[in-house]
Order: sequence, then structure tokens, then C-alpha cells
Amino acid sequence: MSNKRLNLSVMAAIVVFPLALHADVYKLDAVETTAIQASMVNNDGISDGFLDKNVTVGPLGKKKAIDTPYQINTIPKELSENGQAMGLEDVVKYIPSAQIEYRGGADLGRPQTRGMRGEVVANSFWDGLHIVSTTATAMEMFDDVQIINGLAGALYGPTAPSGIYSFTRKRPTADYENTVKMTYGYKGYGEAMADVGGMANDAIGYRAVVIGGDGEGYVDNSALRRKLVSLGLDFHLTDRLTLETNFSYYNYIKEGYSGSYLMPYTALGVAKYTLPDAFDATDKKYGPNNGGREITTTTYSTKLKYEIADNWHAEAGYLNQRADRDMYISSSTFNSNAGTYTPAVVKVSPMAARFDLDSWMGYVTTEQNFLGLEHDLALGGNGYRWDIYGADGSRRYVSSTTDVESLTLADTIKLNDQWQTVLSTSKSWIDKDAYATTGATTSEIDNDGYSYAASLIYKPLKNLSFYVTYADSLQQFDPVTYLNKTFILDPYRSKQYEIGSKLSLDRVDLSAALFQIKRPTAYLGYDGIYEIQGDQTNQGVEFMASGKVAESVALFGGVTYTDTDITGAKIANVDNKQAIGMPEWQANLLAEYTVPSFKELVLSSNFHYTGKRAIDPANTQWADSYFTTDLGARYITKQLFGDKTILRLSVNNITNEKYWAGVYAGNVAGLDGDAAAGTTTLFLGDGRNVTASIEVKF
Repeated sequence: MSNKRLNLSVMAAIVVFPLALHADVYKLDAVETTAIQASMVNNDGISDGFLDKNVTVGPLGKKKAIDTPYQINTIPKELSENGQAMGLEDVVKYIPSAQIEYRGGADLGRPQTRGMRGEVVANSFWDGLHIVSTTATAMEMFDDVQIINGLAGALYGPTAPSGIYSFTRKRPTADYENTVKMTYGYKGYGEAMADVGGMANDAIGYRAVVIGGDGEGYVDNSALRRKLVSLGLDFHLTDRLTLETNFSYYNYIKEGYSGSYLMPYTALGVAKYTLPDAFDATDKKYGPNNGGREITTTTYSTKLKYEIADNWHAEAGYLNQRADRDMYISSSTFNSNAGTYTPAVVKVSPMAARFDLDSWMGYVTTEQNFLGLEHDLALGGNGYRWDIYGADGSRRYVSSTTDVESLTLADTIKLNDQWQTVLSTSKSWIDKDAYATTGATTSEIDNDGYSYAASLIYKPLKNLSFYVTYADSLQQFDPVTYLNKTFILDPYRSKQYEIGSKLSLDRVDLSAALFQIKRPTAYLGYDGIYEIQGDQTNQGVEFMASGKVAESVALFGGVTYTDTDITGAKIANVDNKQAIGMPEWQANLLAEYTVPSFKELVLSSNFHYTGKRAIDPANTQWADSYFTTDLGARYITKQLFGDKTILRLSVNNITNEKYWAGVYAGNVAGLDGDAAAGTTTLFLGDGRNVTASIEVKF
């Protein structure tokens, strides 16, 4: 344990322990034992809006969405269930400001918002604890995922300006939760799931999710296999103290699907060939049978929640996660303007083969009145230790180690009934060491710094709020491996300005924001040095709406416009150009219709649009925009089996639209899309996929 980490633990104990000594004078009814909250979607579909619902904002704890100076969107489990989603890549489309960078594929990509590339660990959390984002994730484990758009380092420690993805795991419930589900894909994939939970006695609660699936995907001769075991146990030690424990094992195999395609570009950032129209991802000739991946992720975590007093709450947690990534990539390279390519040769991926992660957090929150004002205070810290293993032939070796620790102080100050301000700051320490395949140290970083954020919220009416937010955040560079060496740069700063508004009407909620984010970019220059060489500035506007527009019609969707501008690039030909892979326009609309004369039947449709994206730094070639349509139907009845039976049918991409879904600068030479000669990696979007299921609740 490093000295800084020990200091953090001691400081947290100094803060919490004296408060605990005075806790016995208070009578509390019970500790909050479940993370389940009312969401924007009820058991059947989209409900009335979302702004009056609770969201979790780091150490600030639970807030009503309308009272937060950020754009926060929630994807609840009902959207995942009704869309028959397996991973985050299947549901992130519902939020138009969010994307996944297909670094290795959609199921292994980096989640992001507002067109800023995400980090592997810093921006993703399970129950407030850092996790690895670039591994397969089973959505069936979670009640929801909340997405905070933009920059949030003052609350979460050093992060990329790519948003925060916060997953809430399913917890034991007071009433028994017993569900079984059978799923079938039209090419032959079959899956069984059980989700059970309840209270073993007054002191112990349990929640378990088990999945087994195997068969052929939407591509002939492909293979898809899933095994999940997720267990949560809650121990109510006293009426004020609860211990939450979690374990999960997820094995995910996907083979025979289309691989990636590489578009080389010149030293002036110009694509060498014309990009052809996207191929048919359902055609087996684009998916080598021996290409694919096996991803195994094992996670242990525990969290202690303590209601110290009526207005004092403390919680602390620890998580350990190992993600093994056996990847056999198939990357074809375009070689002519006619769209021909050099066929893929399946090989072991040089990407990280294993991630080992330990993360921790601890916070105390309280509500106090002093100096004539109401304060909602939060004090605590979080951090993680992250080891990356590279693949060197048949062996794995540690290519880098990252240690990050942060202390955070935040205060929400109510000035009067209409005005409040949110102030937050974090002090962070970042240690990074990188290694060659021989074990020799190639780079060392030991740095620290502060992150800040300040917001002002104005509520002229109870159902209307306006806010302005400024954030200045420390960010660390992810380690980058090139020619058997791993490079690490000193931390740098990202800045964001945001103005937004939120309106809650009778049955529909609306939110909108204007934003500007600026961050440095780094790449390998002509001199062979990996360093910061320019800035990326993203500015735009986003809009979201949710609710029932009629008794039988509900909508959930929005639109985002983002302009991405590269400045200060050392190659004049790529200066003031759009970043690779970032669409200017993205929109999504989910609509549900409950048949008035037959209310057990709900019909749904989801329409998604992504605009064109640059595929080379000089912006001479673009991947076309695309539009997909998903259709679904579900029938809910109490007349078949158990307490309730739900029959679902989903047809995703019903028109079998052919499109380039993933576009990103594919190597260290052009990691951020503004570099010297390199390649852009492209992935095909999923083809038509039909899924049917029957779910029975007991």
C-alpha cells in the first residue's frame, strides 16, 4: 500500500470515527438497503418523465434530476429487457449524446459522450467503484446505468471529458423476486436466465442472476456463448448498518462475426483509397470462423453503508476485478479505390490481454445549516490500482501499472428557494509506470493536481430549472504501447462550459444544454516521439425528452449536434478539421404504443440516426450517415404462468441497413485523429437480428 493511499485511509477514518461515537443518541428506522429507485420506465414501458426521479451524482449522493447542474440520463432495466439487450452496446443508442468507440468491437469499446474518447477505467463505475469498461458486460446484472454527459473530474477524480457511466447492480428486495426467462434467436441461439431475490430472514437479503446461452448468431456458422453468475448478499448488521457483498463471473464468447477494416492514410493525413459502401454484416464471408474473442470477467466487491445520524450518512467500498481478453482479431486492409482489400489474417491481438483492477471509495455526507444557509456537504475519497497485461507470444506480461488516489470536497448551498450553487474540488495523485516486454521500465509518471467545478442553479418555478456549470479537470493519459514500448504522458487538463435547462410538464419532461469542451490530444509525430500535439474542442447542443404524449403513446428520445475541431496540429493539412469518427448529428427516438382495445399488447419502434464521420485526419473521406429501425412487441398477461407472463418479440435493424458503425483512428500514430501517417479502423454495424422470449414472474 502506497503512503498516499494509507494517508487517504487514515483521513477517512479520522472523519468518520468521531461521528460514529455520537450516533447512538439517534433513533433511525432503518438503513437504506436497496439501490432500486423509481425510474423513468415502469414495469410495462415508458412512464411520465424522469426529472423528478432520483439520480446518483458521485459523492453528492442522490439528487432529483431537475436539481442537478448536469445532463444526466438513465437507461433503466426495463429498456434493456424490452429491447432484449445483452450488453451496453445494445442500449447506449437510446442516448443521442452517447457513443461507444469500437476499440476492439462494440462489446469491448470505450463508452463516451459528446464526442470525447473515453478511458478504460476512470470514467466507469459499478455502485460507485471504478471498473474496467473495455470488457464484456451483461446488462442483466443491473437495475440501470446512469450517464452524466461531459466533464466530472471534480466529483470523481481525474477522468476524461467523456462522461461518467455509472451502473447500479441489482440488490435484494423486501418482496421475493423470482423470474425465469427463455430466449431464442432466429439463427439458433438459445438462452435461459433466472433472476431470484428476497430476504432469507430479517437480517440477510439475497439476489442472484444466472444465465446460460449458446448457439449461432445472426451470421451463418457464427458462435455466441454466454455464462453469467451474479450474486449479491446484504447483511443488515444493525438498524443503521448494512454490509453489501457482490460476486459475478461472466464468460462471453463471440466468433465468426465480421472483423475490422483498415484504411491507411498518408503522412499528410489523406486516405489512400476511396471508402466503399458498407458490406452486409450478416454475410458469413466477412466473418472468419476462427476470428473472435473470449472474454472472462470476475468481480468481487463489498460496500458498508452507515446511517450515523438523521442527517449523516457514510459509505465505503472495495472492488477487485480481473478481465481476461483472449482476442483473435481479423483486420482486412483496403488496397484500391474499387473497395478491394487484403483479406484478414487471424492473429492474436496485440491489445491488452488482461486487466487487474483494485478500486475503493469512502464518503461522508451531511446536511447542515450555518451562516444562515443550507449546506449539503460531502467529503471523502476514491482511487484504484490498475495493471495492464500485454500479450507476448504465449505469455502475458505487465505492460503498465497505474495508481490513482483522490480526495473530494463538495458543497451544495441553498441560497434561497430559487437559487442554489454547487461547488466541488478534488485533489488527485497519479503514479504510472510502463514496462517493455523485457520488464524494463520505459516511462514513469508521478504527479498530482486539483480539479474544480462550480455551478449555479436557478428555479423560477418548481418544475423549471436553469443552470450554468464550469469545470476544470485533471486527466491522465491511458498508457499506449508502440513497437514493444509503452508510453505515458504527464496528466493534463480539460475544461468545459455548459448552460442548460430542464422542464417537467404534466406527463413529459424536457432537458437541453449548450456545451463546449476542450482537451489536449497526443500522438506519435514524425520524430518518433509520442507527445501532446494540438487540442480538440467539441461544442454543441443536446436535447432530450421523455414521457407520455397521449394515453396510449409514450416517447423517449433526443438529438445532439456536436462540432469537433482539431487545432494546433503540427501538420497544417489536418489543422482545423473534424476529429475522426465523430458525427455532427446523432438522434434517437423510442416510441411505444399500448393498444387501447387490448392493453396487454404494447408495440414499440426505435429509430436511430448517426451522421457522416471523417475517416482520415484531412477530412477527405467520410463514412456515410446511417438510419436504423428496430421494431418490437410485448404481450403481458396474468392468465398464463405464474404471477405474470411477458412474451416479447424484437426485430433489430429490420431493413438490414448496411453501415459503418465504428470509425476510429486505429493506432498510436493517429490515436486522436490528428496525426502523421497511420490507419483508421472501421467496423460494420449489426445486421438484422430477430429475438423472441418468454418471461415468467413468480
